[in-house]
Amino acid sequence: MQRLLCLFRAAGHAPLLASSPRDALPLFVSDHFDVVVTDDGDAAMSAEELALWLRERLPAGAPPVVRMTSEEVEPSRLFAAVVSRPVDPLDLLYAVERALAARADHGLSGSRASCGSGRGRAPLLPQPSSGAAR
Repeated sequence: MQRLLCLFRAAGHAPLLASSPRDALPLFVSDHFDVVVTDDGDAAMSAEELALWLRERLPAGAPPVVRMTSEEVEPSRLFAAVVSRPVDPLDLLYAVERALAARADHGLSGSRASCGSGRGRAPLLPQPSSGAAR
């Protein structure tokens, strides 16, 4: 996870970790995120449930969701991108960059917290649970 954080910081992002999708929910109400990265490793809230929650609660400004999964999944409008696990860090960064570019193309970019490169708080990353390699 530290390698991913370093990679995103080097690319000009300000990533934030959450221990689970449920733990991240209050953050979406109190702060702005340009993109969310989630995985299928949480039994309490699936990636689909998180994406639907974001769309229902933040209809005008729901951030795009990038899903990491070890399963073969069909493309879905719920996700800006799907990245296969084990995750290649550059593939994940590329997926996040594409999601941010698409968001900007739709006039939804911009956040309160930005980095030196002018990019926003992206992404909100899942924090691995103990014993799990993600």
